[in-house]
Amino acid sequence: MKSAMVLDLVRAHANRSDTDFKKTLDEMIDHEIANGNLSLSVSLRKASIPKPGVQIHKMDPVFGEGFSEFISAPKYTFDDVVMSAETSEHIDTVLDEFSNRSKLLEHGLTPTSKILLYGPPGCGKTMVAHAIAERLGMLVCTLRFDTLISQFMGQTANNIGRLFDWARSRNVLLFIDEIDAIARLRDFDNDNGESKRIVVSLIQNIDNLGDDIVVVAATNMFGQIDSAVVRRFQDVIEMGLPDLGQRTKIIDKFIQKHSVVGHVDANSLALLSEGLNGSDLTNILTRMLKDAVMSGIELGSEGNPMFESYMKAKYGREYTKDDVYGELKILRNKGVKLKELHEMTSIPTSTLCVNLKGRCYGK
Repeated sequence: MKSAMVLDLVRAHANRSDTDFKKTLDEMIDHEIANGNLSLSVSLRKASIPKPGVQIHKMDPVFGEGFSEFISAPKYTFDDVVMSAETSEHIDTVLDEFSNRSKLLEHGLTPTSKILLYGPPGCGKTMVAHAIAERLGMLVCTLRFDTLISQFMGQTANNIGRLFDWARSRNVLLFIDEIDAIARLRDFDNDNGESKRIVVSLIQNIDNLGDDIVVVAATNMFGQIDSAVVRRFQDVIEMGLPDLGQRTKIIDKFIQKHSVVGHVDANSLALLSEGLNGSDLTNILTRMLKDAVMSGIELGSEGNPMFESYMKAKYGREYTKDDVYGELKILRNKGVKLKELHEMTSIPTSTLCVNLKGRCYGK
């Protein structure tokens, strides 16, 4: 690290110049990247990110001198992500290609570097993008169109171009979140061609990126994305709702991470959470644990039965009988036996049979 850069950084801090500070810091990071010190470059960027709750002056994302505020260190690793074996294998193949980029180039082949992730909200698309960046030793530059869309005609396309140019010279993974926002813009009848210019700008900027720049886009509404944009991505990967095994893994990871005390039946919770995405399941688990911690009663104990705790977390403390049997009907239709429902809820099997409207077959 050059001593002149350190002095410039100190001067910028002393003069309270955010612009000079960010400029010098970017130069230092670029210098370390050029010298192969990826770990130090990531550490420098991490050190510059304020802790939650710290008040900072935020640069105008449209007309500011740079886009440093879009940069962050990876927040997740693949240890944090739960996905299907098929999806995991798919992503591993992409990472292997990028890691062997030089070998592929020798044979006139280019590695996959443009990836589109699609699926319902809360299924881990953002986590995967950050995990890919962490694996490749890159920072994450998040592009959200709601921060780039300008009220001035023609300005949004310019902003996209400026951001791509800025990111191109840095060791970052470009993460395009909610890329379907562009397709939604095209639905407006009075857009005066602005949305078309945005789509064209995005396509042109993706095309102009080299294969050494990794782009990951995410969408909850795959069907609304312009087909010309989809074709720019070499790999399209589905991130679906977690199945029973994946939900069990999410619960197990949560228990281990938070050192949950008490008897927690991960299998029963996984059955109960049928149809939930990973984010909603984690939120419910968090509420269950918070309630147990604040009440001083261990989760899953006689004083805090797991089924009751789950229902409170999902529906609120005033959950109804209909809420209970709505959940149990889903499980019953999935083939869960009455005995298992009884063990889960402590409700007598005869009562279960009556309230589940005669679903007593296959006890």
